[in-house]
Amino acid sequence: MSIETKIVRCSAKRNDGSRCTREKEVPINFKKQWRCWQHPPPGEQIKVNRGGRPSKYDPSIIPKVEEWVNEGLTDYEISKRLGINASTLYDWKKKYPKFSKSLKKSKAQADFKVEDSLFKRANGYTYDEVTQELVENPKTGEVELKPVKVVTKEVKPDVTAQIFWLKNRQPEKWKDKKDIDVTSGGKEISSMTAEEREKRRKELRAKLGDD
Repeated sequence: MSIETKIVRCSAKRNDGSRCTREKEVPINFKKQWRCWQHPPPGEQIKVNRGGRPSKYDPSIIPKVEEWVNEGLTDYEISKRLGINASTLYDWKKKYPKFSKSLKKSKAQADFKVEDSLFKRANGYTYDEVTQELVENPKTGEVELKPVKVVTKEVKPDVTAQIFWLKNRQPEKWKDKKDIDVTSGGKEISSMTAEEREKRRKELRAKLGDD
């Protein structure tokens, strides 16, 4: 789900009395006054890196970075969206524990979603297909979208997903040299009949059950 954002402007004033024109994208619920790196809040020192230039890091980028991680972006792609070098992103992960922890957590969540989907695909699953229609409410006379039919459908176990899972979870038992025997008993899947493919699925499910 996308995070809504808005643009805020630096609340500080320049030496000539005019307001700073620097802007920043922040989450929609951001309510604080924001100041750019050239106009830090009174009493705060300007953060600089080893080269003496101001750091672009700002904790308010974390929600947006988390969203990009969940979309599957790599560190390199994230760095480009932030307008920094990949090496700078790496430095941020070392210097800012909160930023690093957030990245690791988001990546773990994204990996879990993929792993869960693969697990379901390997074992098969059922889901409800809901059909909705516009129906008039007899009390109010308003037309509303309501479910009128629910059909439970089944997705059968997928042999390819099963092999991928087993090769990664139990590589000592399911190495590449065993692929031909595991997939089709020595035959190419494309040349197998529907009955032969179903037989192989049952054999693999039996192996999974034994373990």
